Amino acid sequence: MRRLLSMKTMLFVGLMLLSSVCHQSTARSEKVITRKENVEPSNRWAILIGVDDYSIARDLRYCGADQIALREHLIASGFPEDQVVLMTTNVRENQPNKLNIEKQLARVLGQVKENDMVVFAFSGHGVQIGETSYLCPSDAKLNDDTSMLSLNKIYAQINRARASLRLVIVDACRDLPECCTPRTVEEIKDANRSLSRSLSQEIPEGIIQFTSCSAGEQAQEHPDLGHGVFMYYFLKGLQGDADVNNDNQVSLTELYLYSGKHTEDFVKEAFSDSQHPRLKGDLNTEVMSFQLAGKN
Repeated sequence: MRRLLSMKTMLFVGLMLLSSVCHQSTARSEKVITRKENVEPSNRWAILIGVDDYSIARDLRYCGADQIALREHLIASGFPEDQVVLMTTNVRENQPNKLNIEKQLARVLGQVKENDMVVFAFSGHGVQIGETSYLCPSDAKLNDDTSMLSLNKIYAQINRARASLRLVIVDACRDLPECCTPRTVEEIKDANRSLSRSLSQEIPEGIIQFTSCSAGEQAQEHPDLGHGVFMYYFLKGLQGDADVNNDNQVSLTELYLYSGKHTEDFVKEAFSDSQHPRLKGDLNTEVMSFQLAGKN
């Protein structure tokens, strides 16, 4: 990671935000993020999944709020509304069950063209079974891996798309997905933390991966934030708070350093635990630049 963050070539991510969603106001003036390169909004696609309510697993609280907030930010930045697919248990029309997620993923990626941007974001439960990492849709059964979504298969699908930027945000190690299955609590706990270890391993070439925690850790959420801790600071960083050098740009490195430090500090204080977000990927390829500009 240190090697990647020291690379001279930096991948800049900017998402133009016209409003702050579910965040406390800060002393600095609001900024929006606009892209320096001439890329039309029609070239931007997003698949956002937030699962709070599970049929046979412990429910979560703020996964839907995380992705709803991210959707609003993306649309404000110029992502066409019909190209930002939101699937949460908070939205009745587009539930995040396995069949629907697979259907929407295939539909969106089938329309992606060369030089497009694709953002895939998931907030919810995730587990590691054997050598395979899985994301848990709302109808997941933890004793049946066919009811879950293989992260390797998702990576393969995204990589086949001809996009110039493929950003995957995974916040899937929250709480224990305890349920009434033959698995014991300890087995489930181990599977949950094994996922964070798996996410720390190598990822396919062409994917930029931002994860909410490091190997063996658990991602936290907190009622005072109304979000998962990582996503709360991720969103604040995208608003411009991560622009520590005031150059009107937010790079993935800056975003990583900002969300990482604040997530680490908050979790240490509130939970007496550790949580370190991670950024991985080949930042030498598919470089994009984004510019911060004052709000009109």
